[in-house]
Amino acid sequence: MSISTRMVIVTFTNKIEPWEVSKFRGGIIAKVGLEHDWFHNHNNQNTDNQPKFHYRYPLIQYRYYQGHPQLICIQQGVEEVQQLFSKSDWEIRIGNRIEKLGIKELNLRAVEVALTDNLYHYQLQHWLPFNPKNYEHYQALEYQTDRIQFLEKILTGHILAFANGIGWQITAPLNVRIERVVKHKFVSYKDAKMMAFNLDFAVNARLPFEAALGQGVSLGFGLLNVPANLRKGKK
Repeated sequence: MSISTRMVIVTFTNKIEPWEVSKFRGGIIAKVGLEHDWFHNHNNQNTDNQPKFHYRYPLIQYRYYQGHPQLICIQQGVEEVQQLFSKSDWEIRIGNRIEKLGIKELNLRAVEVALTDNLYHYQLQHWLPFNPKNYEHYQALEYQTDRIQFLEKILTGHILAFANGIGWQITAPLNVRIERVVKHKFVSYKDAKMMAFNLDFAVNARLPFEAALGQGVSLGFGLLNVPANLRKGKK
């Protein structure tokens, strides 16, 4: 099954530092209002018997891009972002300062996602694959081949979570192959140090560039991009 995936990518004229993405997110949430939970994924109907969060793929994502804040809106998020666009006042608080938002670029696209007979190649940037349990398992693996296979299993699960979030039914097995781990390092996420990977992988599916996979996708982690060796001007 294939579906057309709608995306809106909004780049703002304002300037931020990479570590201010969460503050930018907080400013947008405050501007649109907590009742619009696609902007934050907290469960507004929370009671003692219900979870505090919606455990779903975030369809509105916040990102740092070349010094500017970005919003990436996918499927339902395309409609929801109108809650921001309809505001007459575009002043938001980013940390301790007030800024008036301006749009530098707005990109609207529709991307067909589908399983394929051939492998498509992607780069993942700042991918956060681990929770505490599977990180311990990863560390206990002695051989690099076993670690790669374990990462491939986690990545397969993250692609399935993305598919479920956008309403894409995957009816055949995914064939995920990690081709190269470019680098890995520890980064700060939710006041904890977590291992992040830059890697190249292939899968028998067309996926939308600029979407994200894994943990922390709402804050710019796990960005899907074109592998460096396939970018314009390189063979």
